[in-house]
Amino acid sequence: MTYSEPVKRRFSAPARRFGYIAIAAINAVLLYVANHLLEWEWPAFLTDDFVEVLPVLRLSLIAGIAVNLAYLFFDPDWFQSLSQVVLSAVGLAVLIQTLAVFPFDFNAYDFPWETMTKILLAIAIAGTVIGLLSEGVKAAKRGIRALS
Repeated sequence: MTYSEPVKRRFSAPARRFGYIAIAAINAVLLYVANHLLEWEWPAFLTDDFVEVLPVLRLSLIAGIAVNLAYLFFDPDWFQSLSQVVLSAVGLAVLIQTLAVFPFDFNAYDFPWETMTKILLAIAIAGTVIGLLSEGVKAAKRGIRALS
């Protein structure tokens, strides 16, 4: 018995382009929101320490916008995998910085939100590392295949 990779069905080029534009637009809206959260004083549990997370969060959102706009012109599988490795690495940096700074104050709540949030961030970090490694292997395989 031989193993073969499952056949990947791709959406049509116009559908993919629409998706890339939509994702870039969503990231742009998120960038705007992230830059104004402290000014809006929302959510109430977000502290002023959020400014220490904001630069890497901005980088992540801008990278997402840039990658999706690049996909409009160039979107082979190997390039998508490689760019996902980069985006995952930046996302990992956001998660680590968020956990390190922990710009949240849940003292007004009875539920142990601080503990729950730290656990969820740790799970997200572990999942991102696993995804990063998996996508790295996929990128390497696709890159080798593209060069063949």
